[in-house]
Amino acid sequence: MTDLEACNKALLLLGVAPIGSLNDDTQNARTVSRLLAPAKSAVLSDFPWSFALSLRGLSSAPAEPPAGYSHSYAYPAGAVNLYAVYSDNPDIKIPFLRAGQYVYTKRPAGGAILTVAETNLNAWSAGAVEALANRLASDAAMALLSDPQMSVSLLEKYRLLVMSAESGSVHEDYSPATRPTHYIDVRSRGR
Repeated sequence: MTDLEACNKALLLLGVAPIGSLNDDTQNARTVSRLLAPAKSAVLSDFPWSFALSLRGLSSAPAEPPAGYSHSYAYPAGAVNLYAVYSDNPDIKIPFLRAGQYVYTKRPAGGAILTVAETNLNAWSAGAVEALANRLASDAAMALLSDPQMSVSLLEKYRLLVMSAESGSVHEDYSPATRPTHYIDVRSRGR
């Protein structure tokens, strides 16, 4: 899907005329062109979409860590959102604090799990594109229609789409399975 197609999908959700180009000299084109990049950023920030998820190393930074933290790192370039920080193994997460362009940890960190700014919509999943169209339509509703109810309704639909992505997301857990002991307990009581 192209940026133009996503914008036209958003405009159709609003019930207004689609555009022929993002550079058209119309209010519809100017509005969606101005709102497209921030809407993409918002969608990528709100959920760790698999197409934009990345593991990146962290670089030490000269910033003084706040109280309770002992290590400073530069916030990774191109990151839209940081989800986890790990030491040597991405499966072992460590607590972190993000403040501006820095990431602080209590223990040494090796890298981070983050969402990158993937702007090419051809790489996006269908669910993410649907979420983008609703987010963009919600953002454009006030400028194009002066309709706060439409804006709120589309934003709610956007949130439902993100929640649906979250509930359908597979989260692997590497913790060892606990061994059921009820059989052993029953056998030992019977003696």
